[in-house]
Amino acid sequence: MASDNSKIERQRAEAFERLEQKIGILEKWLDEGIPYKLADGNKQLDDKGKFLLEYFPTSVRGLRLWNGTQNSKNVVNEYMIPHYQTSDATWKAASFNTKIRVEGADDKLSLFVRLKEIALIQRSNKQKTKIQELEEKLELSETNKQGLATELIQLRLDNKFLESELRNAENKLQGAQEIMRQQLEFEAKKLRQLNNEEKALAITVNKLKELLHRHSIDYSDIEKETSVITFPGVKSND
Repeated sequence: MASDNSKIERQRAEAFERLEQKIGILEKWLDEGIPYKLADGNKQLDDKGKFLLEYFPTSVRGLRLWNGTQNSKNVVNEYMIPHYQTSDATWKAASFNTKIRVEGADDKLSLFVRLKEIALIQRSNKQKTKIQELEEKLELSETNKQGLATELIQLRLDNKFLESELRNAENKLQGAQEIMRQQLEFEAKKLRQLNNEEKALAITVNKLKELLHRHSIDYSDIEKETSVITFPGVKSND
């Protein structure tokens, strides 16, 4: 059973690693550009005269199913695109930050939207001036910078939340430790009282034994039915 659990955990870890690898490839394409489809080293054109690009997913489902079979072997090998698809369960179990990186947030475009914007620019086969190219690169850089800034803000918020959780946990631990300390002190006090009572009782017993011995009274002479002991020379009220 332990071996089976270990195997399952290993497979889960590998699935998350492949998912992160695929996201990392797409984020790299955001920075460096989506690879062009090549033939003999030349960029390929579609029937409208636009550049053809290597396949890239445009939805979460596409990301999950992406395993490189839609791409050229050179691109698969260069970027080490994982050969396995990602299960829906793996995606649902992904971290919050991972999903933000892919799906975006209110103030951050999704990974797919940003890829589509870059693809639109790259596919264009119009002759561009140097200024136009620089402007497009600047726009792309601003888009990526905005995404990174939003991600940084989210990470800071997550960090504050974790710090708050840590403080709460520390306070609970201190409270539990204080309760345990008080309980231990109380039990120690009770133990000291019992020890003192035991010592006092031992002293009383020893005195009683000494008194019995002084009057030559043996334990066997004491009746079990009564706790009253009659000493010689002492008259009973009865």
